Formats: sequence, structure tokens, C-alpha cells
Amino acid sequence: MIALKGKVKGETSERDHLFPCVHCTQSGINVFKWLKMLRLAHEIRGRRGWTAITSWEGKILSSATLDGLLHYYLIEMLENKQEFPFEIQSDDDICERFLVYRSLRRGSTMRAINQGISQNDINIMNR
Repeated sequence: MIALKGKVKGETSERDHLFPCVHCTQSGINVFKWLKMLRLAHEIRGRRGWTAITSWEGKILSSATLDGLLHYYLIEMLENKQEFPFEIQSDDDICERFLVYRSLRRGSTMRAINQGISQNDINIMNR
């Protein structure tokens, strides 16, 4: 279980949320390992009860900042001839089609649909 505190889409007040999660994804991402690394990074900086996605100084990162980082690395991958869907041809295509608040959820939703996960379960996780 991953415990998150705060507002989830559609809510007006902060509360605790528990999300079930696998230790390792089918594609080989060791979620448990990366969560431990994230926790360790915050502990090194002397933070407890931390916000997960922050700058090194502990400042919460905005969606615009995260979009910029996502675009930077995707553009670097495109320039290094990594394989992209045929409709992604330029930096502008990346900036137009990939946004943090939408892209990551859309990818996981498609994988869940392909695996036969119920729409109700998908909607719960997408909140």
C-alpha cells in the first residue's frame, strides 16, 4: 500500500489515501525499491512526513516545472533516436502531446484496459 496525504481529484479537503500497489511491475520497474530510495533521499535531507515530489531543497514542484523536466528528457530521447510513436516527429509534438497530469495516467489506463481490469477499478486508481 502507498499512503498519500492530501486532496485527490474532486475533493475539497485533505485526507489520507491508501493505494494498493505492486512491488514490481510487469515491465520490471521495482516500485518498492524506488519508494525506498525516495524515502532515503528525503531522510538524508532531514525531512519526515515529506511530500514525495519536491526539489532537492524540499520545495513542492509545480506541474509546469514537472512538464518542463518531462519534455527535456523526452526531447533528449528523441534526439538520440529512441523509438517513439510515428506521430511524434519534433520537440513541438512532445510538448503538445505529453503533460505530467495526463500522460502518465493515460498510459497506465491503456495497460489496465488491455489486461481486462474493470473500469470501476481503473477509475478508482485514476483519482
